[in-house]
Amino acid sequence: MSALAVPPEYSYVLATVSGSILLNYFHAFLTGAARKAAKVDYPNAYATQEDASKDPAKFAFNCAQRAHQNFLEQLPIFMGSMLVGGLKYPIAMSAMGVAWIVGRVLYGFGYKNSPHNSTGQGRYKGAIALIVQLPMLGLTLWTGYQFAMGL
Repeated sequence: MSALAVPPEYSYVLATVSGSILLNYFHAFLTGAARKAAKVDYPNAYATQEDASKDPAKFAFNCAQRAHQNFLEQLPIFMGSMLVGGLKYPIAMSAMGVAWIVGRVLYGFGYKNSPHNSTGQGRYKGAIALIVQLPMLGLTLWTGYQFAMGL
């Protein structure tokens, strides 16, 4: 088994992971502003389908809320990939991580600003996040294999 060595460039990985934490605040702000505009009171997580189909502001709130929820669903995968894959490939993982963050911002804005009563297709503007998440996962798995095999 190989020793765990943290390369000096790992600081880039930590900075990128920190950026993803700030991204959560972006989503919270986007969702909070949409909630206020739609007048959806707490503790309601979403506007009803009936209300959203009639009111563009409520539809936009539901889209912003869903974008935030999807971000939260993807965040553990992103962070785990960054922290593990970055042990062997800190520069590549950080570059892909920054692209992922940019993609998630585009996803959030795109989803929230999707046309009323659409399927939220504005979210596709952030497709770069999904595109880079796959090679990130590949490098993470390869890093785990390398450590397991003592390479």
